Amino acid sequence: MKLLRPLSPERLALYVAMALVLLFNLPFWQRLWEIVSPLDGHGVKMLALALALTTTFFYWVLLLFVWPRVGKPLIGLLLLTTAAVSYFMNQYGVLIDQDMVRNALQTDGAEVRDLLTVKMALTVLLLGVLPCWLLWKLPVEYRPGWRRLGRRLAHLGVATLALAVPTEGLEAFRLDAALVCHIA
Repeated sequence: MKLLRPLSPERLALYVAMALVLLFNLPFWQRLWEIVSPLDGHGVKMLALALALTTTFFYWVLLLFVWPRVGKPLIGLLLLTTAAVSYFMNQYGVLIDQDMVRNALQTDGAEVRDLLTVKMALTVLLLGVLPCWLLWKLPVEYRPGWRRLGRRLAHLGVATLALAVPTEGLEAFRLDAALVCHIA
């Protein structure tokens, strides 16, 4: 008896997108919460738009990678990398940008040894290795060729529309999001 029913690749992408947005980006949400507090109508709308847009964007990107034989390895690598990045975001209260990635790539061995801690190992184990193990155990049911492509294109189209359709308050959201990135 199988405990886990097979998931469609689209559903897997959605679940991973939700996990990436909600669990791996806590400093972003904390910073956004500080900016919109105390919550009023505009603040609630901004948080909801941020959640919807970031989840939809992550979903859209993941849909490009959830294909047979490459989907699980790529998502696993993404989960492990994101777990490490999430540790640094939570530990040091920073948002990761291009300059930080560049600095990380130029770090020497002594600096790396100073950054590797038991807490980091536990974080990567909990947020990276455990989800990867679950990912490998989870059966994914891929449809035959043209049906798979048609369904994937339909999901990509809907996600693209969700990202592209202007909504009331979206311009204010863009300005506030730019402020979040500039301040952080």
